[in-house]
Amino acid sequence: MYRIVFKQEVKQQLRRNLARLPTPRNDYEIVLPSDVDSVSEFSHDDERMDTLNGDEDQGDIDKRTQEERKQQLREHFKRQTQAVQRQLPRPIDINHTILRPATIEAPMNDLQKAEELIKQEMLVLLHYDALNNPVSGTSVSLQNARKDSEKNSTYLDAHSYEQFSDDDLLQARTMLETEMNLVKKSMGHGDIGLDTYSKVWDECYSQVLFLPSKSRFTRANTATKKDRIESSEKKLELNRNLMALEAKRAAKLEKKLKMLLGGYQSRGQALNKALNDIYEQIDQLQVESKTFEVLRQNETQAIPKRIEVCIKNDVLHDDVIRQEQREKELQAHYQDLMEERSDLLQQL
Repeated sequence: MYRIVFKQEVKQQLRRNLARLPTPRNDYEIVLPSDVDSVSEFSHDDERMDTLNGDEDQGDIDKRTQEERKQQLREHFKRQTQAVQRQLPRPIDINHTILRPATIEAPMNDLQKAEELIKQEMLVLLHYDALNNPVSGTSVSLQNARKDSEKNSTYLDAHSYEQFSDDDLLQARTMLETEMNLVKKSMGHGDIGLDTYSKVWDECYSQVLFLPSKSRFTRANTATKKDRIESSEKKLELNRNLMALEAKRAAKLEKKLKMLLGGYQSRGQALNKALNDIYEQIDQLQVESKTFEVLRQNETQAIPKRIEVCIKNDVLHDDVIRQEQREKELQAHYQDLMEERSDLLQQL
């Protein structure tokens, strides 16, 4: 994730730097050194560079320069605000009314003074990020973008942005962590989970209301019924537009996936149909198997009763006697035929 964000930041920074370049001109001026000492100094510098780079080719030099540039960009990216590093949402229009009005002459205590200093520094950071790291994906015209850039530059000229060293940032971060741990320990606060954070966020967000007619947020308890209806209509419109946009994206992705996975889908449908047919056959065979199993059990239970009935009525005994008599008659008839055959053979 960090590498992706870093690459995006590098590309955006490169585009902004290229956009600020002046229009190219075809006017060339060649200035030669006016004295001999300058010429000899330049020649000595060239010889020194040749000596230093005698063992390196241009590819190695370019590679080293590129690595140094990447390292500088990484260090610069680490010094940016957390909103830029983590790609958090940032306001497009900066609200300066959070500062204490200058017309108020009431004295401030130390806590209020510290709060005002934090607000001032926050506004400076917002203007700096808006100028050097503008929010991507916003539909702002080129003319408005230039006006916003000029506005941010003017504000930063009046309120300078101070660059801090890595040691200063580390020291400040350590002080904040120490203070947070102290407050957490003294007030008995534990680690805040995602559920608790989401609950607090929802409660805070439900207390504000966006007014489209005034293009600003206000407290929900001070809004009129008309403002609530207008805000709900605007929210519904935004949700519909977002739904339409997501539907278009989904349709494009579905089309791409269909082209990419069309063969697999057809093969999967064929295999699914074959599996369904096999399952139907299995179900049918299971029904038939259970049916014949029930018949077998019924027959097994009925056989002893039938034998008992036959013996009791002497029906089986009569059948056996008739069968024996028939077999004896057939054996006698067979013997007569064999004797007749022998007589015929002797006559021949």
